[in-house]
Formats: sequence, C-alpha cells, structure tokens
Amino acid sequence: MSHAITPGQTYRSNRPTPLGPARIRITDEPGPASVNAVDADNGAACVVLIDDLHDTAPTGEARHGGFTLERSAADTTPTTADDVTDEMVQLTLDIVEGWYQDTRIDWEDVWNRLDETELADGTTLDLGTDLLNPALLKIQREVRKILKNG
Repeated sequence: MSHAITPGQTYRSNRPTPLGPARIRITDEPGPASVNAVDADNGAACVVLIDDLHDTAPTGEARHGGFTLERSAADTTPTTADDVTDEMVQLTLDIVEGWYQDTRIDWEDVWNRLDETELADGTTLDLGTDLLNPALLKIQREVRKILKNG
C-alpha cells in the first residue's frame, strides 16, 4: 500500500463482479492488515485486506485482483441508516412537498430526482442502484414522520 486509506473512499473491483462486490466503501480507519468496508451498492459489510487496495488501476498482467481507488467526482453514497444526514432528509422532503402534496408518493421518482444532487459539502449524492437499501428506507421513514406530524 502506497497511499492513504481513509473512511469514505470508494474502490472498484479489478476482477469480475460475480466473485465479490463490484465497489466497496471504506467505513473505518485501517488496521495493520485489514480495513472494514461495505459493498457500495447494497451496504453488506465486508473486511478487505490492505494489500488488496490500490491507488492506481492495474497495468499489464501483474494484477487481476483487489480494488482500485475511484477518482471520479466526489460522491456521498448512503448505504446504511447511519449514513443518513438531516440534509438528505430535508432535500427529500422538499421534493415530496413540491411534487406529491396531494397524491401518493412515487419513491422511485423521488430517488431519481434526488440522485446526483449536490450537497452542502460539495459532494454529489449517489443513491446507487438498490432502492431498498437501509439508508433510503430510513429517509422514507423520516419524511413520512415529518409529514404525519406536520
């Protein structure tokens, strides 16, 4: 390992996805040999060896395993209930109140409108593909509770 591994970083797999998660997000500070992470698409917990985390993509035939740090736009990808912030709930509430005041809420449409929203910290909200992940379910509960209580 020649780069700093920090919570919140996302890595993509260097191998075919049937063998494990396609993307992982680091959740804790690394230990001496491993680090806790979650599958970035479904929130499933996993432990990754430090030696499997790479700063750059593989070149040639030397490396077919492990994960490469994603360097695209900064994203916030909520996958667990603990990842949900008040800002995410408020953004969702604004969408629901603007589009679904007197009608049944179409949550898939709400998620499509919310996805790729820029947050106050400058990151982009990435909701992933699992529309039933614990983070989105928590946002639904919080919005429904606010709407019920006025």
